[in-house]
Amino acid sequence: MVTNLKRKWIVFGFVLLFVSIYRVSGQNCTGAQDFSFSPSQGGINWRQFPEFSLPFTIIYSGSQAIYDPDALLKRGFTHVSNPNGISSLPTTNRAYIYYGVANADQPWRNYKSPYGNDMNVYHRKWDDDLVWFRTQNGGSSAVDIFCLDIETHHKSRDSVLALKTRSFVPAEIRALSDEAFIARYQKDMQDLYAYAAAYIKQRVNARVITAYGDVPIANTFTNIQGPSWEKWQTDPGLLNYIAYDFQQKKAGGSYYALMDVLSPNAYFYYDYPHIFAGEYLSYLMFQTEANRAWSARDQWIFLWNRYSYTPQFTGKNIRPWMSEAMAIFPFFSGARGIWLWDNMEPSADYSGYGYFMKGLYRLSAFRSFFEGDHQLVQPVSARDYNENKQPVWRGVYKDGRLLVAAHNPWAKSENEQVTITINYGSLKETITLKGYEVFLCSYAADAVAGNEPALTSLTVYPNPAEGPVSYKVKTGGERFLRLSVSDELGRVLHREEVDTQGAAEYTASLDVRKYKMHQLYLRVEGGSFSHTRKILIQP
Repeated sequence: MVTNLKRKWIVFGFVLLFVSIYRVSGQNCTGAQDFSFSPSQGGINWRQFPEFSLPFTIIYSGSQAIYDPDALLKRGFTHVSNPNGISSLPTTNRAYIYYGVANADQPWRNYKSPYGNDMNVYHRKWDDDLVWFRTQNGGSSAVDIFCLDIETHHKSRDSVLALKTRSFVPAEIRALSDEAFIARYQKDMQDLYAYAAAYIKQRVNARVITAYGDVPIANTFTNIQGPSWEKWQTDPGLLNYIAYDFQQKKAGGSYYALMDVLSPNAYFYYDYPHIFAGEYLSYLMFQTEANRAWSARDQWIFLWNRYSYTPQFTGKNIRPWMSEAMAIFPFFSGARGIWLWDNMEPSADYSGYGYFMKGLYRLSAFRSFFEGDHQLVQPVSARDYNENKQPVWRGVYKDGRLLVAAHNPWAKSENEQVTITINYGSLKETITLKGYEVFLCSYAADAVAGNEPALTSLTVYPNPAEGPVSYKVKTGGERFLRLSVSDELGRVLHREEVDTQGAAEYTASLDVRKYKMHQLYLRVEGGSFSHTRKILIQP
């Protein structure tokens, strides 16, 4: 039997443990859950983490050798892509990446050409591939998320012009001037992507269609600092022609119109102490922030827990703090999901997965900050962080509290200490970062007039409504907004993107009577905010 004295000491011990977990660097804030786990060189014990959830789409696209879908889907992840044993996985948790769209013995694959292709060959290939997909998918074409991975188009001027020598290009197109030939190639290639996407979309039963890397601001590592942040947000000459509206000179076009969600990618190239290694975090955040400037569509970013491309680093695990940070910071930049991708063999070192899971777990303590009305706080753009090489901090403001994530990717050692000042509304707090720690805490912070970004708001009137309703949103200067109407079960009944033209307020009307329901939810999102309002409809 345990005595009362022993019980008191046990309780005291748990209190000390709780305090040690929640006290972060001596700061006066509510800290994030932490977890001491055992990184494994061969596989990972997902089940050593407590069960938790997040309000995001998080897709496990990793090695089939180590995945445990039952464990993953109870620990932050919402989907498994291209899984083995798929018949045991609910359709709502299935994702699929189709890598073979352009892979037929045709000019599209062989020369990255939209010309000279026998589309009947592609029809047969796509049909055969989709039969295989349905076989893998338990005999069904139903999948929650279907992602196209195409990556078969020329990006440089010279590579496009080289096609002028190919006989399969129609003579009248080869006769165009260089500038006209490039413009024609870009439009025709975008339409070929759209043709393939439309053909496939009609033959799969997917809630969401997306595409790897085919986003308005295509992946870039080397030239983030070239244009100013203002140009990245406003210069249509920087847009990827695969996702470009040539008439209106903005994000759009035939292929973009078929995508429900944008899936940018941000794989890391350099290990520490390489001179560019510290750029990883600003580079990661930039991919989402630059695309949010051109599109209000949800973004699910592709990430890899290893280094990419650079020969001496490829396939090697990224650093523990990089894994933890990449599970947290994308959501402070406006991402609504992550694809965690991998293609390694069973014998690979999978210890980095544990640090990624730790980041998700810590963030789960603050999931409510990203639900309902909230405001992202981004005092410095990711582009400018990439240039100034300062410690990074981001915030999410909701209901009188500010959630802060901070990290110094430029630390010279694990013991180096730097201080940064968090200044927002009534809050002015100095925090100390030690080494490469990923800081995550929330503070009381009344949003008063001052240095904080202008808070946005959404109003709906009349409400309750007998007929059409109007809504008005203060945009904070954001141009592109995403609107959705959902029922009480969360099913989306209507989606659209709106262009505010940069106006401070945007007003429009909705015919809610056509849904024949008594209660609806209107959600309006920008790059830095999300607002939801209930609409009551009178009988």
